[in-house]
Amino acid sequence: MSRKSTAISHFLANSFNEIIKTEELAIANRFPNLTFREMSVIEAVHVACLRKTDNSSTTIANKLKVTPGTLSISASQLEKKGYIARKRWDKDKRVVRLYTTEIGKEAYEFHRLFHLELVNGMIETLTDEEVEALIRALSGISAFFRSKDKKLRLIDKVREYVETIDD
Repeated sequence: MSRKSTAISHFLANSFNEIIKTEELAIANRFPNLTFREMSVIEAVHVACLRKTDNSSTTIANKLKVTPGTLSISASQLEKKGYIARKRWDKDKRVVRLYTTEIGKEAYEFHRLFHLELVNGMIETLTDEEVEALIRALSGISAFFRSKDKKLRLIDKVREYVETIDD
């Protein structure tokens, strides 16, 4: 790996881990009975409700890239904790719709403000030109991660590399 690739790899891994740890601590401080993953479910449900898009459990599971069974377990836990409500759809009783409760909305708002503070804190350290360059760079990186083809090639490259280590 080149020096640049190594530096970027370490930066991404370290930054991702630090962001997750910081967010986990913030969540635990304000909502001690919530996990980071549960907050992700609350966010997906609340955003779907806000945008008036499909808030069925199947669609939410797809959005979170988890199986319907995994979402069902999380939804049950969040329902017991009072953060979301599940209702069967009147038009098709097989479809379960998810909604945030008042405390779920409060948790979402806390989560949204956490991210806003995080981004604003980062932007404060940059010039306007650096912010524009960062936006362009992150847009390209985001497009890379959204590209299924590139993800599969990346997985194949990692697999090939691991096989050379095993030999």
